[in-house]
Amino acid sequence: QHWRGPVDYFEFDHVDCYTDENGVWEWNEAPLDTFEADICPPGGMQLVDQRLVAGKDEHLFQPPPLLVVTGRVLDAESGEPITNPRVTPGHRNDNPSIGFDWYERDAYTPETSHYRVQFNRSLKGYVVRVEAEGYRVSQSRDFHFDEGDVTFDFRMQRAESLTGQIVDASGRPASGAKLAISDHGSQISIQDGRFDDSSTYATRMVTDKEGRFSVPARDVPFHLVVIHDQGHALLFSESIPSDSPIALKPWASIKGTYRIGSKPAANLRLRIDLNRFQSDHPIAGRVYASATARTDEKGRYHHDRVFDETTIVAREIIMMINDGAKEIVSTPRIPIHLEPGEHRTLDIGGSGYVAVGQLKAPVENDKPINWKLASVHVSRHLIAPVPPVHRNALMQKPGQWEAWLRTPDGLGFLASSNAYERERSESIRYYATVGPDGLFQIDDIPAGEYELRANLGEGQKGAIPNHRFSVPRTGGTRAADAVDLGIIQLE
Repeated sequence: QHWRGPVDYFEFDHVDCYTDENGVWEWNEAPLDTFEADICPPGGMQLVDQRLVAGKDEHLFQPPPLLVVTGRVLDAESGEPITNPRVTPGHRNDNPSIGFDWYERDAYTPETSHYRVQFNRSLKGYVVRVEAEGYRVSQSRDFHFDEGDVTFDFRMQRAESLTGQIVDASGRPASGAKLAISDHGSQISIQDGRFDDSSTYATRMVTDKEGRFSVPARDVPFHLVVIHDQGHALLFSESIPSDSPIALKPWASIKGTYRIGSKPAANLRLRIDLNRFQSDHPIAGRVYASATARTDEKGRYHHDRVFDETTIVAREIIMMINDGAKEIVSTPRIPIHLEPGEHRTLDIGGSGYVAVGQLKAPVENDKPINWKLASVHVSRHLIAPVPPVHRNALMQKPGQWEAWLRTPDGLGFLASSNAYERERSESIRYYATVGPDGLFQIDDIPAGEYELRANLGEGQKGAIPNHRFSVPRTGGTRAADAVDLGIIQLE
C-alpha cells in the first residue's frame, strides 16, 4: 500500500501477494526499508497498512474475528419493535469536515426489527445508522474493529417525517423521480442527467406514482437533489412545503457544431461540466454534475439533459497518469449560463487564429523531460480595478473600509469590480497539451491580450505563472496569420 509514500505507479504489481497452504508468504526481492501492506485473510478481518521490513525475523499476524454488530430497532417509549427500518453501515472519516463515510451500497431494509451488519477492515470508528418512517434518524456509538460480536439496540424517538410532492412543469405528478439526500459526509455524482451509481454515496429514494416522498426526520437541515425525465430540482429541507407541490425545473439543452479552423471536428467527445449548484443555503454534502456529448461526422453535437446553471463546455482531453496526453491538441473552455428549459445553440471554433509556441525546460534542469505530462493554460488579460485609497490602512480600523465603499468613489469602485468579475467569469479560456520538444498549438483564438501559464506536470519541476502575449487582428487567412509565441522559458 505504501513505500516511500503512496504506491501510485504500480511498482509491485509483479509481486506474488498470496500465502502458501501454511499461511506463509515470502518476498525475496523486498526493499531494504519499510513498506506497508494490507493483510487479508479470506473471510476474516483485514489488517490495513501493516508496517513490514525485510530481515531474519518473521512477521506474525493474528487477525481478530470480523466485527459483527447485531440488535433490534425499537420504539423508545413503548419498547415495541419497528419493522422495515433502513440500516446503513459506515465509518468515521479521518477528515472531520467530511464526518462519516456511509456504505450506501451495503444499506438494506430487514423485514423485522432485527438487523445485522459486519465489518472486515481494521478501521476505528465504525458506526451504524437507522432510519424509519415516523422516527428521527438514529446513529450508534463508534465500534472498534477488534470488538468481535457486539449487540446494540436502537431506541428510536418519534418524529414527523418530511413529506412532499414532486410535479413536472405542467403540474403532473413526477412518478418515479429519484431523490438523493445531500448532507454532511454525502457525495452525489450526476452524469448525463442521471445519478451515477458508482460514485454516489447518499441516502436515496424514489417518489411514488403520485410523485410523493417521505424522508425520516434528521437533526440538521439538508438538501434534496431530485432527478426525473421531465426535469430536476435542488430543495432545502427547511423550505419544502407540505401543502403544495414542488415543480421541477425543465432540463435545458445545448447543440451546435464544433470546428477546428474551417473543418468540422468529427467524432470528438465533449464535456459539459456544471460549475457549481446554486442555493440560498450552504450545501453540506458534495454534489457534482457533468455530461458528455460526441460530435458526428459533420462536427454536430447535442445534449438534452443539461442543468440551468453556469456550465463549462470543452473538448475532453485525457491525460494518462504515467504517459500524459494521448494527443497534442487544444480546446476552448466556454462558460455559458442556461435558463430552465432553454435550448441553446453553441457553435465552437471555426474562427480566430492559431497560436504556436515552444516551452523550454528550466535552465537548471538536467533530467529528460516527458513533455506529454506538460500543459498550457491561456486566459484573457484583464486588469483588476484598484481603489483610489489605501485599502489596507482603512481595513485596519473597523468600519472605515465599509464606510468608504458607500461613498460615490466607493460605489464606482464596486461597480468596476463587479464588471471585472463578470467579464472574468464569462471569458473563454484555452487549454492545450504539449508535444515533443515542448511544442504546443492553440486553435481558433480570437485577437486580444492574453496570459499564459504552463507547468511540466506531475513529478517534473518547471512552470511559468504569467506570460503575456498578444494576438493581433489582421485581415489575412487563418494559416497565414499563425501567431508565433516563440520560446517560453520555464522557471
